[in-house]
Amino acid sequence: MTRPTPSWSKILVGCDLLSDQSTLRILDPNGGLVSELPVEGWTSMLTALAFGSGKGSRLIACGASRGENLHLFSLNDGEWKRRWLKRLGEQVTGIHILDGTLIWHRLFDR
Repeated sequence: MTRPTPSWSKILVGCDLLSDQSTLRILDPNGGLVSELPVEGWTSMLTALAFGSGKGSRLIACGASRGENLHLFSLNDGEWKRRWLKRLGEQVTGIHILDGTLIWHRLFDR
């Protein structure tokens, strides 16, 4: 028995290494591209993701291994747009969105 797929079901993929940017790709359940969210530049990796909502918007926060390594995207009028980005230093390895408030932390690899 096949169950219908809800219209909000999406697949998220990322972690491009040695490409033009560490892109988060949003796919539909059949593998079709819905959106590409550019996270950071050359040789960076997508290292953390968080999902949430706040002030009526869906949110995705992305962490990267270097550079401007914390990005917040929101869904507006059916399109994902970057709200802001921050340069934290080192790599972002954990993000949580609580009640629409972004909280970040870094863990240093030794």
